[in-house]
Amino acid sequence: MSISLEQRVQDANVLTSVFEKYAPQMAEVGETAESLQELRNVKDAVVLKNTAHKDAMHKVNELTKAQNLRMENAGQLIAKFQKAAKSVFTDKQNLKEFRIGEEAPKSVSEMVIVLSLIKNIAGQRLSDLAIVGLKESDLAEFDTRSAALTAADNVQENAKRVQLTASSEKDAAMKQLIGIMSRIRKRAAFRFASDKNILAEFRSIIPSKKTKTTVTETPATGS
Repeated sequence: MSISLEQRVQDANVLTSVFEKYAPQMAEVGETAESLQELRNVKDAVVLKNTAHKDAMHKVNELTKAQNLRMENAGQLIAKFQKAAKSVFTDKQNLKEFRIGEEAPKSVSEMVIVLSLIKNIAGQRLSDLAIVGLKESDLAEFDTRSAALTAADNVQENAKRVQLTASSEKDAAMKQLIGIMSRIRKRAAFRFASDKNILAEFRSIIPSKKTKTTVTETPATGS
């Protein structure tokens, strides 16, 4: 059974309340007011770091959309020049140099390379392409769109690193919280070994065993 962060936080909240209730007795086994504050602080840190992680994920998603738009814009420019080349040239060599019939670039790095290749060949054939209205300003779009795509990719990659860091920090805080809760419960088990009712209060609200699924078999029928 997968345990959600929300379940862990709720469990920590319940344990905090029980700890407060039996604080004097817990102090007898080394779990003092400082321990209680540590539990609160780490639980709050988990919540904050989870929020930071979610924000980072949202940022990456938004930047990925922006990057995809830049990819689309770059692909449209390439298609524009390929369409022009098809209307001007009939020989296979020219069409091949414009990468006509080849699969569109899938990655940013590949797209940037193809933009450069098409720009160079289009610049060499610009006098021919001028027949269908293409000019220097159209050629300049290759650099503009390549720069925009590269910038969008850099920003997105940086956001991915931030997301990875946020995820690691969240996981580390959660690991710390689980450790603190385990320690407190072990001390409580020692202190209240003779009182099952109090021990039950310290028990985790998260089920410790997997829920069994009952499978009902349908009897086979004869044909």
